[in-house]
Parts: sequence; structure tokens; C-alpha cells
Amino acid sequence: MKSSAASENRSNRVLAEIVDLGVHRQLDLYRYRTFRDSFVAFFRFQKTHQTQPVPVLQGISLTLRAGDRLAVLGANGAGKSTLCRCIAKLMPYDEGSVRTFGSIRAIFETQLAVQAELTGRENGHFLGDFLYPHLDKKKKRFMVEEALEFSGLGAYLDAPFKTYSYGMQTRLGLSILSSAPSDILVLDEVFQGADRGFQKRIAERFNHIIALSGAVVFVSHSPDEIREVCNRVLVLDQGRQVYLGGVPDGIAKYEELCHLKVQMEIEPAGENEYVGAGELR
Repeated sequence: MKSSAASENRSNRVLAEIVDLGVHRQLDLYRYRTFRDSFVAFFRFQKTHQTQPVPVLQGISLTLRAGDRLAVLGANGAGKSTLCRCIAKLMPYDEGSVRTFGSIRAIFETQLAVQAELTGRENGHFLGDFLYPHLDKKKKRFMVEEALEFSGLGAYLDAPFKTYSYGMQTRLGLSILSSAPSDILVLDEVFQGADRGFQKRIAERFNHIIALSGAVVFVSHSPDEIREVCNRVLVLDQGRQVYLGGVPDGIAKYEELCHLKVQMEIEPAGENEYVGAGELR
């Protein structure tokens, strides 16, 4: 009975609280009335511009608990990566608050800390030192060698990284990055660039790491990946939170927004349709 109560307490543990998060970007707009104005301004080194604040995120509020696997969905420019960077404490914000409890590991780039002249194996150990400084050397070396084996790169592990294709680079990076869990794990479109066969294997490996991690924030445009990995969905539209809840309804909301955006892009073309008399001549 005590063990089930303790387990329930752990599963309800709050790992992140985000309240009314707002991020604004100052956008410089350059406008010239005529070509002559721009030509003269260029040679006089004059730049006439206006600075306009653009909201990137507005009023985002959510709580991450142990066991949460939150998908973040939205069109390009919706604010997904900005939100992830705020959670990972990699970007300042202008409004609201972000409180996190425990360790955070954020994965935005699979070529992080890679040196082109070094071999894949050397880069793997270099990346292991960078990502897991708290581990003792023996355990870290074993962990990295296991990840290198998992990558399936074989003899290429001892070839210079600069000779790798993009897919091979992705294999190496994802294998190392998926080696250890964290209290909060942030994954921003990490499967891009991997071939389909490896995507299935790495997804299974990440599922294992996700199961051991406290909470996961997962950015992807693939509904299949989200159904497999996540148990909650946050949908963003132009920086605003438009849905937070279960996976099926979240994916449906995202697809509805995508459909509306396509319709908005198509409809203006209909205004210029030519209507003839319907006669053949």
C-alpha cells in the first residue's frame, strides 16, 4: 500500500510550471518609397526603418508532471521552438514565469559539439563528455560505446565526420543524445534527417529513455510519432495556446488549423477568376 502511494506521489510530481508566458521580438522594418530613395540611402549609408515589437508567444500556461509526454504542434513560426528554449532556460522571456524542478536536457541539433576533422567515434566521446559531465569516466565510456554500436555506422565510425552524409551525421548524434534520461527532456524535431529504418529503431530507443525520464516535451509534425510517443498535446497558432489536452483531439485541432490555412491561401485566387459569356467562337 505504501509503495503504491509513493508511486502515485512520484507520478504527480510537478516538474515545470509555466504561467502567462510571453515572448516578444523586436523586428526592424525597412521601407523606401521609391527606387531612387533606396538608391540614395544605400550610397549615403542611411537606413530608414521602424522597430516593431512582434509577439512570438502570448499567454502560454501549462504544468508538466512526471509521466507527461507533451507534444507541441503548430505551423512553422507558431512559437514551438521558442517555447522549448524558454523551458530549457536557453532564451529569456518578457512576460510571465517559467519554473522548473530537476535536471533538463534539451535536444535541438543532432550535430551539437561536433568537430568535422575528428572521426565519428572521437566525436561520440566528445559529445558524451559535453552532455553527461556528471557521469564517471568508466560508465560514460561504456554508455558512448553502446550508443556508437547502436548507430549502425560500422567501419565509418573511424572515418572523419566530414565524410558523413547528413543521414549518417543524424544517426551518430541521435544515438549519443538518446543515451540517458533526464527529469525534463525536450526534443525539438530530432528525427529529421534519419532514414525510415533507423527512425523506427531510434523511436524505440527514445521511448525507453522517455519512460525513464520525468517529463518530455516533444516537437514533431508527424501525427504517427505523436500517437506513439505522447499522452498530451499542446497546439500553438501564431504564438497563442489554442488547445491543451488529449492526443486524438489535439491532432484533430492541428489538422483543422492546417486545413484553414490552406483554404485561406487558396481563396484569394478565386477573386480574380475570369467569368466569360459562355459562348464558343
